[in-house]
Amino acid sequence: HRFATFLAGLPDDVVVHVLPSGHTLAMDDRRQLAWRKMDDAAAMMAGAHEASRAYLDDVFGPADEGQATG
Repeated sequence: HRFATFLAGLPDDVVVHVLPSGHTLAMDDRRQLAWRKMDDAAAMMAGAHEASRAYLDDVFGPADEGQATG
């Protein structure tokens, strides 16, 4: 896979974090195949933002008050 090849080529001092999507669909849910259907795009983006923020807060600690929080 291209992603695995890319990761294997990174320098040892680079740390990669794959952010969560925030969606709750099961991997075998047929709606996973409806990638052209954009009805839920705003909700999916909001879910990804919330899940990513929670992940980053957990890994790095909460953002300081002075930092942009989106």
